[in-house]
Amino acid sequence: MASRALQIVGVALKCGSAAAVASHGGLAPAHVRRTAAARQLRAAFEELGPAWIKLGQLISVRPDLFPAEWVFELGALQDSVAPLPAGEIRRIIEDEFGYPPETLFD
Repeated sequence: MASRALQIVGVALKCGSAAAVASHGGLAPAHVRRTAAARQLRAAFEELGPAWIKLGQLISVRPDLFPAEWVFELGALQDSVAPLPAGEIRRIIEDEFGYPPETLFD
């Protein structure tokens, strides 16, 4: 579990740094800063995997709760996410639960 937490922190730092660079260290106009942050948020969610992508999809349908830049950028997670191969899903289930999917699911 600690390795997953370190991965999440690493992705957050990488994407946060990229957003800072894209917004010229916070000196760019506000809309540029917000757009850069939204793009990096989407990139982070994509890198972190399916659960984070699902969170991004949820955010993208709530314009009443989240900034417009987030809603627009995370909307790309609705239909343009690369599919995860079945073998990879199987491996993740076996790694996380210790059993093959056929044993866990009917």
